[in-house]
Amino acid sequence: GYEDDTMNVDEYYNKAKMHLKRGEHDQALLSLQEGYSKSRTNPRLNKLLALLSFKGKNYDTAVEVLGRYLEYDPDVADFWFYLSIAQKRLGKYANALETGTKLFELNPDNVHNLINLADISRILENTDSALYYSKKALDIEPNNKNALKLVELLAKQK
Repeated sequence: GYEDDTMNVDEYYNKAKMHLKRGEHDQALLSLQEGYSKSRTNPRLNKLLALLSFKGKNYDTAVEVLGRYLEYDPDVADFWFYLSIAQKRLGKYANALETGTKLFELNPDNVHNLINLADISRILENTDSALYYSKKALDIEPNNKNALKLVELLAKQK
């Protein structure tokens, strides 16, 4: 029944945590993937699977699992950021922009996200938007190297 599945998934999560403590990332990931294949609705398991997938540059899995996690808990700012970056790395720029914009609405002063939005806008050749986000980042962190680099790049494109 349903209860058994939930129990199993927690066991996979606990096994993964144990592997992580020992520095066995691959085994941890395998446990999480196995748990995820049994139930896709366990928030703790999804959270860990998403982060490990993202860190391991497995962006397809990261995008799927982060998207699923955010349906359940849309207020995790970091996850909107990771999702946007993962989408960007997969070349899904429109999605990445949409996701970054959601985070911008949640947290307009997230400098990393402002730079991410500026960069995606630059890739999509929307220079005005790219400059807007770069300058917003510089308002918050005047010496931010990435923002300064973007403004310089964009000035050349104008």
